[in-house]
Amino acid sequence: MEQMRVMTVGDVVGPEAAAWLGARLPELRAEYELDWIVVNAENAAVTCPLPQNGFGTTRKELDALIAGGADVITGGNHSWDGPEVAESFAYPQVVRPLNVRETRGKGVLTIGEGDKTLTVVNLLSPGAVGKGCLAPEPTDLWDAWSRPPCRRRR
Repeated sequence: MEQMRVMTVGDVVGPEAAAWLGARLPELRAEYELDWIVVNAENAAVTCPLPQNGFGTTRKELDALIAGGADVITGGNHSWDGPEVAESFAYPQVVRPLNVRETRGKGVLTIGEGDKTLTVVNLLSPGAVGKGCLAPEPTDLWDAWSRPPCRRRR
């Protein structure tokens, strides 16, 4: 198997950070010869003044990160904040937590082909969903990790 270079970035907080990172990603990809860029952007938008449910993503921030070269964008407990949840989950690059009862979007994403394949699994800790949080209650982490499509090949 060929070596891959993966850069993970997070947590992107606020629209200014999303715009700044989106503008920098092409330079970073070239400088570090990156194969894949994974960005956590669940807090990239400020959608409400309350921190427990006032972040999330919007198309504006997602578009800036994708235009800059983000291959995968992950979310978490704040993925359900804001007015554009369905639109955000519809992006092919967005991976929401797998271990929640949610029909929109996906919790696992495989990109690439052959020796240059990357699979991203997104799991949400039960401790991240507190009072006032809009995210669905997560199921057991190990249960989600142990069942397909996450089960490791032997």
